Amino acid sequence: MSLRGTFCSLFSKQFCLWLVPAGSGTVRKVRFSARRALFFLVLLGSVSFGLLWVAGDYARVQFARVQEALSLADLRARHTKLSTEAEELAKRVLLLRKERDALETAQDAVRGRVIELHAVLSEMKAIGVLDDFEIPLLLNSERADGSPDSGRSPDSGIGGGDESAEEIDTEEARNQDEDSGIGGLETPLDGDEEGEALKYSSLRISGPRQELISELDQIITRIRKLPIGYPGNGYVNSQYGPRRSPFSGQPRVHKGVDIALPYGSYVQSTAEGEVESVKNTRSYGLVIDVRHANGVVTRYAHLSQALVQEGEKICRGEYLGLVGNSGMSTGPHLHYEIRVRGKAIDPLLLMEIPSKINFATNL
Repeated sequence: MSLRGTFCSLFSKQFCLWLVPAGSGTVRKVRFSARRALFFLVLLGSVSFGLLWVAGDYARVQFARVQEALSLADLRARHTKLSTEAEELAKRVLLLRKERDALETAQDAVRGRVIELHAVLSEMKAIGVLDDFEIPLLLNSERADGSPDSGRSPDSGIGGGDESAEEIDTEEARNQDEDSGIGGLETPLDGDEEGEALKYSSLRISGPRQELISELDQIITRIRKLPIGYPGNGYVNSQYGPRRSPFSGQPRVHKGVDIALPYGSYVQSTAEGEVESVKNTRSYGLVIDVRHANGVVTRYAHLSQALVQEGEKICRGEYLGLVGNSGMSTGPHLHYEIRVRGKAIDPLLLMEIPSKINFATNL
């Protein structure tokens, strides 16, 4: 028998399926041919395969959706994190920019302070207070306006008169030149001395420019040793230099400045040093001399009372005495002098330093 005949014989056979219930009941009999059974199996397999394919595709789609949702959530989280980090970085950048601007401003301020300090020290070197300090800056000397007494108040006192040689101790006489006014606050004015007076009273800073230097602390240390600022809380009513004597009306050279202060107010030292002398003279009245570094001496005259003794070590700001009207004086005031190696200079050159350097009051 051929293969075809075998298949035909197989498909033409009839099969009987008996359905017997577990309990009582009718037994059923189902007849079907092999061809019909094969068709049913193929149909069932196709339907099952289709259902499985649909289920698999649905599962694949759902899995992809879940993965997409997870990825989207992760991206959102990363985006939120990156946004937060970006905001933090932006804040840090802004803060760094502000700090940079502040540092640049501070650097410019320090550079300006250094230039001011150098200018002040240059001025001090020019008048001999800091001979050992090398500063590569230039100074300009300008002529004074010729009105040193323009700020005088009619109610405040000023000093004047000539002091005799007997009233000055020998050491002071040795330290002074023949034409420097031994014996008083004022001396007759000659041509040479007029030039010196105008020179020292008109020395001004000419705007120096240079790079920021690292020796700022050393500069401040040097300034601390200088008698800077006012010896009392008053104002200058008679400046240093040529003027007419309030007693004789003759041209004289005023060796210091007169500061209007109430009677009995405190007079303080403008720098650390040692009390050189406490004495009474005809012109100065009760006068205190304080010796500082570099041959600098400060003089406080017309006092009513001394609060220190000769040889006493003092600090900046320490009280020396009380304002008075002793000696040749027209009213209560303080006569203040600064002498460098025995030669008087314009005290305003040092008194005005705190106004030239903003932070000098903290020295």
